[in-house]
Amino acid sequence: MRSLLLLLLALACRPQTDIEALPAPIQAEALGVALSTELMNGRRAWTEGDRSGAAAIVRAAYRGPFSELEPALHAHDPQATLELEYAFGQLALRAEGKADPAVPAQFDALIARLKESLAALPRPELAPGQEAPPALEGGVTTVPSQ
Repeated sequence: MRSLLLLLLALACRPQTDIEALPAPIQAEALGVALSTELMNGRRAWTEGDRSGAAAIVRAAYRGPFSELEPALHAHDPQATLELEYAFGQLALRAEGKADPAVPAQFDALIARLKESLAALPRPELAPGQEAPPALEGGVTTVPSQ
């Protein structure tokens, strides 16, 4: 977990890459990193006592990066995509409700399920001599700046 946080910090300090200019599989992975980051921010807000802020972050992550990932995820595994959508809704409701000690674990579970779904997406064949981008845990890939 610590290495993931360090990597995300390093990514945040890099110049931004135009995600729309990247090939579709890398776009999905870049959006996955953005989505995981948003959910970690929501978890942090919740643990700091900002329940309504945490719920707002979950909803924004769903409407933002997840909605962009949804078509690719749905095309590959509609059932898993529906389960992720349901998990987002449940997390937003629980995060905003009474203080529930299970909420941080629910954030962690959603992030893990998201990584599993992204890792399951088909990857294109690499051309001879072409290198795959470096991967994070769970198949999420860093996006080098151009």
